[in-house]
Amino acid sequence: MLSGVLLWVLLLVTSVSGQVHVYVDTGTRECFTRDLSTESVLLGSYKIEILDEQGIYSVPRDKANTGVIVDVEEVFASNNRVIHQRGSSSGKFLFSALELGSHRICLTPKLFYKRKWKGDDPIELEESRFKRARVTLDFFIGDAKNVLAKDHTEIEELTSRIASLIDKITYIKQEQGFIRAKEATFRDLLEKACERVVSWLILQIAIVGLTFLYQLWTLLRFHMKRKVHID
Repeated sequence: MLSGVLLWVLLLVTSVSGQVHVYVDTGTRECFTRDLSTESVLLGSYKIEILDEQGIYSVPRDKANTGVIVDVEEVFASNNRVIHQRGSSSGKFLFSALELGSHRICLTPKLFYKRKWKGDDPIELEESRFKRARVTLDFFIGDAKNVLAKDHTEIEELTSRIASLIDKITYIKQEQGFIRAKEATFRDLLEKACERVVSWLILQIAIVGLTFLYQLWTLLRFHMKRKVHID
């Protein structure tokens, strides 16, 4: 009784975190037991890496169809299941304990890929054959304020990274806009130059043609006058 009270006080004042790595066969549940106090919050963060045919563990490329089943059960209440959810290859789950006692957290690496009628994606098909996975699980246990603050900090960091990426994309788009504007200006100048060249060429051809006609007319007049004098 005393140890339970001390645990409850400790969890209210501080937070507990811990990261574990386990190797699990596909479809096999891997469970961890944690003692939680009433109204304490458990934030779980997980990631799975699958074993490929070369014996290397790597993050699956098909993150939607390769994932886990997350279960949380109340051991003290005849293993009453309070969470049962499907997750992708990486993600988080949040649980608030209603009563003091042991809770079992289980993760089951699982494949959700279904064969298609019209051709299978080679990457998805290759990853669908995985037999073993490496699971990285990080627990953070404490009161709601501390846990949610930690999650909020991570969200802020992610938001900051996204904002930075958006700024970079905006800068790149601006540069592309400047380049397109320069290209458009150069294209207009080139078109105008080509128009001038064509106009000048047509004018030269017209002048040459008129000159030729004038010389031909002059020559004909000369021959006609000469013929008249001879007659």
